[in-house]
Amino acid sequence: MRAKIWPLILLAVFGITAFNTLVYWSQYKTTAVNLFLLNATVPLLIPAFSFLLFRDRVNRWQGLGIALAMVGAVTIILQGNLATLLDLTVNQGDAVILLAMVLYAIYSTCLRLKPSIHPMSMLVALFALGNLFILPFFIWEHLFVAQIEFTPKTIIALIYIGIFPSFLAYLFFNRGVELIGANRASLYFHLMPIMGTAFSVMLFGEPFAGYHFAGTALIVVGLILGTRRPKASAD
Repeated sequence: MRAKIWPLILLAVFGITAFNTLVYWSQYKTTAVNLFLLNATVPLLIPAFSFLLFRDRVNRWQGLGIALAMVGAVTIILQGNLATLLDLTVNQGDAVILLAMVLYAIYSTCLRLKPSIHPMSMLVALFALGNLFILPFFIWEHLFVAQIEFTPKTIIALIYIGIFPSFLAYLFFNRGVELIGANRASLYFHLMPIMGTAFSVMLFGEPFAGYHFAGTALIVVGLILGTRRPKASAD
């Protein structure tokens, strides 16, 4: 039993408690561009920790795929204008976001340590432990900082966050890592700019610009190259 609980505690602290707390707090301390750029470091951090912790190596196709997808994501985030990098300012929340990305990369890499239990049981255990560890901070904030105002808007936001970025996102990502490994799964983080573009075009009528097309093409090619299975060597 003890051998099973410690990996769950590690995963809950890194991937649930610390990651979510740091990400949601830091959003008030930085800009959207900085947030998305730092989020794009996760596909670099996961292979790095996979090598440091488990000596997993990235093959040449994965390396090329990671590089192309990274360039594509940055192209969309910067709206095709590299000069935007010169105008970026370092904000108070940037270091916190980077720390959150490091912790999530460790979480993703260490998912291989999880006990052999049903994915739903594991998710329930992770959320239960994660909420338990975050409870003291919630109580402190509730007593000394601010209290949640349960308005219809707040309730809808909590329901949305609880279902989509939390329950379903973790369930699918954990399963994806189990099926294809953390290194290959990490590349799918670069789909976020594509999804953001799609929703902006469909919901807000924003134009689909040339940099959207170029960035999307690079990400798709990067995903194809980076997630291809290596050919089995002939006996």
